[in-house]
Amino acid sequence: MQSPLQILFIDDHIGLLEGISSVLQAKDSRLRFFLASSTEEAERILRANSGIALIVADLNIDGEDGIKAISLLKAIRDVPCVVYSMYADLFHVKAALAANVQGYVSKKSPTDELLSAIHAASEGKTFYCTETAQTVSKLFVKYPPPI
Repeated sequence: MQSPLQILFIDDHIGLLEGISSVLQAKDSRLRFFLASSTEEAERILRANSGIALIVADLNIDGEDGIKAISLLKAIRDVPCVVYSMYADLFHVKAALAANVQGYVSKKSPTDELLSAIHAASEGKTFYCTETAQTVSKLFVKYPPPI
């Protein structure tokens, strides 16, 4: 039996946290969620639970900048992070990629895509939902990597 995958899930909408985490746990019983509705709460939970191996975070946490929250949390413990946001535009995706996230899933996506992102990030891979993958491809057209 595999050990549980402990995930810190941050969003200022508590009902969403409870609902999405319940759906994901029903699909994969190995997942264990710690729920936080603010950056301060997420920081306390991360410091208190050394087994947390992944962060799933919104980009707007009660009016706060989720990218700053991700950077703060990754400074405490460098664990993979998946963004779960209603924003899938060029500006937000580019900012998240600059923050070194391993996945980005739009809240318009089915929960299976969030589950895929969690699995990929926990294995050291990247994952972008269908909508975000289109935005990432536009980024490479607009800002091609140096050769």
